Amino acid sequence: MMDNPFQAYLKKARALEEKAKRTGKKDNLTPKESRENTYGGKPYSFPVYWAMHRVRKTYTNREAIAYVILAVPIVFAALFLFLVSLDWPITPFLYRARIITAIALGVWLVYCMRRKILCLATFPFFRNWDKRLSFTVTGWDQLVASDNFTNICSWRTPCSITVMYAKDTEEFRELVRSIFYIFCSRTLPVFEAFESEESDAWGYNGYSLQGRANCTIAGYLYYLVRKDLKKVARITGNIREVAIACSHYEKVYEKTTTSSDSEGTSS
Repeated sequence: MMDNPFQAYLKKARALEEKAKRTGKKDNLTPKESRENTYGGKPYSFPVYWAMHRVRKTYTNREAIAYVILAVPIVFAALFLFLVSLDWPITPFLYRARIITAIALGVWLVYCMRRKILCLATFPFFRNWDKRLSFTVTGWDQLVASDNFTNICSWRTPCSITVMYAKDTEEFRELVRSIFYIFCSRTLPVFEAFESEESDAWGYNGYSLQGRANCTIAGYLYYLVRKDLKKVARITGNIREVAIACSHYEKVYEKTTTSSDSEGTSS
């Protein structure tokens, strides 16, 4: 019987399957351009790492409006208290107001830059990450081998990721299937952020995932291997190699100009 951490994967996959059946949503993409890529040559650089993280969530119009509404009073108070009232005599009230405004402004700036700050803090762990796992990872440099990798509209296609195992068991197969299903479900909103007419999202067959990847999808693949499959390998010891394969051709897709409240990626 599987351990509790694995049961969580199975339960989440089943819940996502039921949700997909209820909504009947499908993702679609239409290619606009195709051309051959050249190798970027820096698979562990910060631009690669930042590109993988900077657009992990697509904000809705409602969220964007709330974002601006919260910013307006903070910025207005900062301008008034630190510029307009600069020549005013310092009173206890004005002093406290400036302190509170400075703290609020600092918190707001940190919140706005939280992704960049988090990436800067975690970037050292990204260097040669695939060399520090208990199993072999091949093809990472091939996945990010594009001078246009940091352009979110540039998609490498086709791509695949294959798990090579020591022993094929029903429980192990079901576990990998659940992890793959969760990955496919998480990446759907990324495809929905682009113009769509034909279906070409990620899918799986046995121990292999297939689809197309831009820098955001590469981030999901990175965490799939470094977090989920690493956990499976640590507990089962059944993963020998994870092979990533990606074509050297790129297609460009235009982003949609409208958004809905259903957009956004799962954490």
